[in-house]
Amino acid sequence: MHLKVSDYLYNMEALNNRQAKKLWRDAIKRSWNNCCAYCGKPPIDDSSLTLDHVKAKCKGGEDLRTNIVPADKKCNHSKGSSEWKPWFREQPFYEEWKEYRIDYWLKHDVVLSEHQSKLLMEQDILLKLIDEKIGRAHV
Repeated sequence: MHLKVSDYLYNMEALNNRQAKKLWRDAIKRSWNNCCAYCGKPPIDDSSLTLDHVKAKCKGGEDLRTNIVPADKKCNHSKGSSEWKPWFREQPFYEEWKEYRIDYWLKHDVVLSEHQSKLLMEQDILLKLIDEKIGRAHV
């Protein structure tokens, strides 16, 4: 199990485990501007924005920032314990840059803007094309 320092820092600010957990959960939501990572909608109220384990706990997912995104209750319930990418790609609000942004969060613990996501996607595509051309030239 790989834990990051940021997964523990909230305990240093809190007096007890309950407070630490609340600080941790709130920090994840704030990272995403208190909006659902999937559909992008802001919550109706404080209790309507939940945290979703991208890889469900029942399938081995852990309680780490890099496995959790904020999700409104509708998205969280709809996804359930499904694999997130196949589920996400079937949703009416799906856009490729949003998938890239979630992937980036899972790998780097950073939320990209729409513009940043699109730029990095294009860069990745160009790098793959260059790698393919170089690979073919050496064959």
